[in-house]
Amino acid sequence: MRLSKIILYFFLLAVSKTCFADNTSDQPACCYNIYDPYEKFNRKVFTFNETLDRTIFSPMAKVYNKTLPSWGRARIRGIFTNLSAPLTFLNNVAQGEGNEAAKTFFRFFVNTIFGFFGAIDFAKDFGLYERPQNFGDTFAHYGANYGAYLVLPIIGPSSVRQTAAIPFDAAFNPLNLYLDSKEVLGVYIGDKFTLRADYVDITSSLEASSLDYYAQIRSIYIQYLAKKNPKCKNVYKVDQSIYDSYED
Repeated sequence: MRLSKIILYFFLLAVSKTCFADNTSDQPACCYNIYDPYEKFNRKVFTFNETLDRTIFSPMAKVYNKTLPSWGRARIRGIFTNLSAPLTFLNNVAQGEGNEAAKTFFRFFVNTIFGFFGAIDFAKDFGLYERPQNFGDTFAHYGANYGAYLVLPIIGPSSVRQTAAIPFDAAFNPLNLYLDSKEVLGVYIGDKFTLRADYVDITSSLEASSLDYYAQIRSIYIQYLAKKNPKCKNVYKVDQSIYDSYED
């Protein structure tokens, strides 16, 4: 236990050196101007991901969408969304957001008990809407900027801060208390696949209409990070009309 705490301490120290440093000159910690110093590398990974998506993931998503009716897909998507609530709750607590933690808890309780494990979103009828949080958002809450834009193999758009948060999300996910590692991985894959299926037509249209698809995806992702951080709403103006078309 002591060793794990030491490892966690040094990992947090490394994250703070990278993410809490200014990513552009004289910019506040929650600045979300595009910063892409690894663009050459990112574009290569982006091309790899797009090739993989066109040959495997996108065709699978289209078959899935044609096989299941929209109401069935919505029920399945709801279950995976509900399974992300425990991690959101943990991060609400870590951020000291008691009100948000209570909302997340009751949303999870209502949808699990009365909504057939989240297949039906009854909680929204009580004003309890989904507001997913992860450790990247918790780092942002305590002043970490996004560091730099990154594109990860298979995973896709990310940032230094969000990438540094991945091991924390994996290690401290409350689902680990009830599921083994393979089952947790299955939940993660199912969540990402159903999300991909939701947006397969939108991304196809976006790619067809974009002069630079990489730059477009990068812009949308940075705006997504900015919108998730309420402290930055007056620092970075998000083009809401663009973002809304990519929300659930």
